[in-house]
Amino acid sequence: MINNKGEEVGIIYGWYCIQSDKWYIGQTIHPLARFNSHIHQAIEEKDNNKFHNALRKYKLSDWVYCVLEDNI
Repeated sequence: MINNKGEEVGIIYGWYCIQSDKWYIGQTIHPLARFNSHIHQAIEEKDNNKFHNALRKYKLSDWVYCVLEDNI
């Protein structure tokens, strides 16, 4: 992300799963690219990451995305 000074900054984000009542927390400077990476890793690579396992297990409508902190 770019702040109002033109500097590249990051965010702390969270994915909350309504069905499991669990949060998955991450940090990135490129939110959309990171989201796409999570989806690719969960679907295409089928790795054993806990978050990616949960993405495969629950429907997309069971998830809520939140920016917890920005401009970091």
